[in-house]
Amino acid sequence: MTLDNFRATKVQFATLKDRELEYKAFLQAKLPGKSRVIALDRLEAAMAASESANFGIQSLTLHNEPPRILCSSKLAVLLLIDGPPIFRDIGGTHLELLLNCKSTVILDVKDSKHT
Repeated sequence: MTLDNFRATKVQFATLKDRELEYKAFLQAKLPGKSRVIALDRLEAAMAASESANFGIQSLTLHNEPPRILCSSKLAVLLLIDGPPIFRDIGGTHLELLLNCKSTVILDVKDSKHT
């Protein structure tokens, strides 16, 4: 199969909307001016992969707010908890284990203290 007459028909940059025409012209100038030969089965496989990869894609709103910065004059450890804390009762005690954290965190329900 021979491909020729390459054209950039549409470009879209979420943060550079005012420069899209400039970038489109730049990309068009960089596209090959001569024909390219490619195996038909390779082109069909690439198109099938492209169509399946784009199926059901949705745009997501990103929240890029900076994190809250904590300062401590005492020894401290930063724990990463995946979502809201989820605790499981440790049978026969007044203790609970934090499930969604890589570190072992035990909550003393009676005193409301973590260890």
